Amino acid sequence: MEKQNPYSKPRRIFGVLFIISITLFLILLLIGSSQSLTFGDESNQGEASASNQVVLIGGIVGVGTSCLTSIITFLGFLSTLFLGWRKEARDTKASELERKRLEIELERQKIELGRLKSEEEKKSKRDI
Repeated sequence: MEKQNPYSKPRRIFGVLFIISITLFLILLLIGSSQSLTFGDESNQGEASASNQVVLIGGIVGVGTSCLTSIITFLGFLSTLFLGWRKEARDTKASELERKRLEIELERQKIELGRLKSEEEKKSKRDI
């Protein structure tokens, strides 16, 4: 059975969110490049001055995409941090169990060595 990487699910989620945000950015950029929002007096719409063309839709899309990317990046950071803490906790428990296992093995070997020494002493006393 193949062992699954614990980070594969978050990686897929953030990959899909990244693709969606880039696609949304490109679609809105194409739409926004042909249109602009104008504010001001309705009667003076014929005058195309720089003061009337305040905000382009592309600018709004850029800011929105930047905010969305920042949020997704922050969520990725948090998930990576959380998964790292979990992995560290698992590694700590595993090393503690390994240390206890080695201590038990050492005690078992000390007992075995003591038993062998006592048998050797009994043999040497019998031979004398």
